[in-house]
Amino acid sequence: MNRTFFIILGTLLTIFGVSIIIHPAFYDSQLQFYFDFTKIKWPFGGGLTILGAAFIWSSFRKKAIEAKKRAREESKVYLCPRCVKAFFKKDAPTLKCPECGNMLEELADFYERHPELKDKEIE
Repeated sequence: MNRTFFIILGTLLTIFGVSIIIHPAFYDSQLQFYFDFTKIKWPFGGGLTILGAAFIWSSFRKKAIEAKKRAREESKVYLCPRCVKAFFKKDAPTLKCPECGNMLEELADFYERHPELKDKEIE
């Protein structure tokens, strides 16, 4: 939903910006409004066009950032302090050791938290 909103908003802003550059004067007979962007058509129309393109680009970029974050999270390595076996998060999604059922701990700084396990062999 959020991505669709950004794409629609970006498209509308881009179309509006380009239309101001092409036709800078606008008159609505029903509402009696007259807008004349002739003197500022390039900065205003160009700004809206760039803003619309930024909205469209950010909608696709956000999805890529989330996918990268998810991949980084799944590639984390966890160790079991009891049996000293390493597992990826995708292999143990509940963060419990499949072998002994003990809670897994993240590999970062594992041996500083458990200095007694430094000499044990990792399988």
